[in-house]
Amino acid sequence: VFNPSSSLRWPGNLKKYRLDRGNFIDANMQDAIDPDTGFFKDEAQSFWSSSADGASVTEGGAAERLPDFGNRNLYTNIAGGDLNAPANAVVPTNTALTDEVLGIFGPLADDFDQQNTFLTNLSDRERLILWMRGLDLFDENDNGSDMDPRRTMGDPLHVRPVPVIYGGTAANPDMVIYIATNDGFLHAVDPETGDELWAFVPEQLLASQPALFADPVSPQRQYGIDGEITAVILNDDGQGGITGNEP
Repeated sequence: VFNPSSSLRWPGNLKKYRLDRGNFIDANMQDAIDPDTGFFKDEAQSFWSSSADGASVTEGGAAERLPDFGNRNLYTNIAGGDLNAPANAVVPTNTALTDEVLGIFGPLADDFDQQNTFLTNLSDRERLILWMRGLDLFDENDNGSDMDPRRTMGDPLHVRPVPVIYGGTAANPDMVIYIATNDGFLHAVDPETGDELWAFVPEQLLASQPALFADPVSPQRQYGIDGEITAVILNDDGQGGITGNEP
């Protein structure tokens, strides 16, 4: 789901419902859709949500389940295709993430709490990386804190979620759901809990983050990863089927 916005960032989310004979069923085993309007009922609760989230884009779903910024597995590919390489970790201590790589060529938006000593002592580069990881620098949830998690996702405008089964059993498959968003993130989501397992920002989209950080009013659409996701199986051993030895 997503919601258009007058500013550069459009909010989005990924939510889970059950499909039963053509009807969307929520976590309480009730019809989730109002037949008169075609929209989600106010009292509907998607499966990963802690309470009723209805038609709200920002409440519940995978966005609510995003990890704390200190524990998030966030990667890029500036050091090649091995996402586990330290130089691919999107963390403030990664010196490979320079101002130039991140597209920082001037001051970032500065309307966060200037009384917060931790924030004022950070460089713009460090602020941007922590914001990407999910630090609520601008108190977007209006709870009076700019040091808590910012559990928001970008919009999947032209993207459908893709489940990939890696093994397991029919009753308990080893599955990951992938969803991409226009803030430049590819999210890997646990289908049972809605927890983000990891996220990836391509090198080419790192430089778009300062504009998203500032989030100005704009008539222009910000595109990140916006298109169909295709799962590809590489069978390099010439044998039929997929085994645990496949790369």
